[in-house]
Amino acid sequence: MRGVQAIAFAMERPIGAPKLEIRSIRVSTGSPGDAVLDAGPLVDEFGQCVRETWPGKAKDLVSLKQDWEKEGRAQSAADFGLCAFGGYGNHIEATDA
Repeated sequence: MRGVQAIAFAMERPIGAPKLEIRSIRVSTGSPGDAVLDAGPLVDEFGQCVRETWPGKAKDLVSLKQDWEKEGRAQSAADFGLCAFGGYGNHIEATDA
């Protein structure tokens, strides 16, 4: 008999109700190898995958520091009513009655 008869997937101790979505599959007589196990680094100096690219991915330390500063300015502009210690500054004090 020739051809694929079945494909099975299993997950040990799944949490919740996980779903597996397969968008593309092909059968080959040769091994394509394993990109994760191939020689070379998997992550860069910033902990990012070296084999992928995406908008906002850090390219160098200078641009990463600029992004951090920009993010810090955006966060510091918000007023969440916190005290100097990070707790709620506008809480109601409990009083003895």
